Amino acid sequence: FDLNGRVFNDPNFSDTLIENIYIDSVSTRDQYQTSSISNGGGIYFSSKVFQIDATINHRYWKNQNLAKYRDTNEVYLQSLLWTKWKGITIENDFYFNLLGALGEFYNHAKLTLTPFRKTEVFGRLNFDNRLPMPYQRFHNANHVQWELNELQTQQILNISGGIRYGDTNFVEATVNWTNINNGLYFIQNDWRQDTLDFVSVGTIGLKGALHLGKFGFYQSVQLGVNMDNFNYQPKFSTMNRISFQSKLFKAQRLGVAIGVDVGYVTGYQYMQYNTLLSVVQPIQTNEKTPSLMRLNAFMALSIDEFRFFVRAEHLDYFINDQTARIDTNYPIMPFIIRIGVTWDFFN
Repeated sequence: FDLNGRVFNDPNFSDTLIENIYIDSVSTRDQYQTSSISNGGGIYFSSKVFQIDATINHRYWKNQNLAKYRDTNEVYLQSLLWTKWKGITIENDFYFNLLGALGEFYNHAKLTLTPFRKTEVFGRLNFDNRLPMPYQRFHNANHVQWELNELQTQQILNISGGIRYGDTNFVEATVNWTNINNGLYFIQNDWRQDTLDFVSVGTIGLKGALHLGKFGFYQSVQLGVNMDNFNYQPKFSTMNRISFQSKLFKAQRLGVAIGVDVGYVTGYQYMQYNTLLSVVQPIQTNEKTPSLMRLNAFMALSIDEFRFFVRAEHLDYFINDQTARIDTNYPIMPFIIRIGVTWDFFN
């Protein structure tokens, strides 16, 4: 059983700031809820090196949006496969719809292998052929309304993988690439598939950790690759931590850890968060988030089961341009201080 939905209230909105008003010119209460229940049966086999779970399933979902109700019955096949042999592990999740969303399917595969000591190679290959979710198909609200006349699938291909060497001290390199064909995006108050036909974006990352005595060094670097029609991620970002841990006084019971996080992000075109619908939408504007520094500092004290920490976040607020924005309606994060206490109790 699954249940999800959203309620949005705006009791005293200003109609001078709203483009469309469909229901109430005084206040807004938008609401939708989609509930579904699934049942299935099939076969299951398990051994030390192989496991499979194959089922045929029925799902009934119902969408309630203000005073309108829509429902659908679906029948689909699903299988989960796992196998392990001589340091090689393969997992696969397959889904295919037979009724109610005919043609929708996905296949998610994962591979992990350990060719040498302290070395791990991993990869994922995911392909989805998805129809719009019920919420994307039809919706009535005070300021936005839509209904898709024709349901079209979008194809999403994600390939990711990497290699890691080490344990406590390690280095890891990763690649993550996503291609989207016939993608569904919220643009100009409507879900559209006729604007961005094909999108391809990816990242190349490198991170590691090095411990030298009481000092710890943690590095992370990421390169972003974008298409001209979907340039919504930084081309370069890095975050690095330097920490120091030790025991104080003769009894060596009081532990202390101090450190700083230093990073940098190049400028990028931002998306816009739509507060009416809680969705992020691509926009084209001359404004963008500029290159930003990142700076945090922290200190933690511990004795037995008691731990206390204080963390100063976004010290970079005093370095960066404070008028910079990460969204049309949101400025950069301000300076904040977090304080926390934990105490573990044991019988």
